[in-house]
Amino acid sequence: MYEVERIIAHRLTDDLYLLVRWSGYGPADDTWELEKELRVSAIEAVTDYYNRLEKSEKLELIKQLREKMAENEALVPKREKKRR
Repeated sequence: MYEVERIIAHRLTDDLYLLVRWSGYGPADDTWELEKELRVSAIEAVTDYYNRLEKSEKLELIKQLREKMAENEALVPKREKKRR
C-alpha cells in the first residue's frame, strides 16, 4: 500500500484533484488524485495541505468550487412540479 507523504498542489477540472508526493518516492512519481478519495484514505495529509494554503489561495479555491457547482447545477434539468 502506498502512503501519502504530503500534498503539493491542487487543480480543478471536472473534479478537484490534489498532487500527491508518495512516501519513499521522488517528484517524478507524483500523481494527481481525486480529492474526495484522499479525504477517505489520507485525511491528515489533505487537512495539512489546506492548512498550509495562504488565505488568498483558499478564497480563490472556494470561488472556483462555487463556480463549478453553479455550472453543474445549470446542466441538471429542472423537474416540473406535478399538478394535482
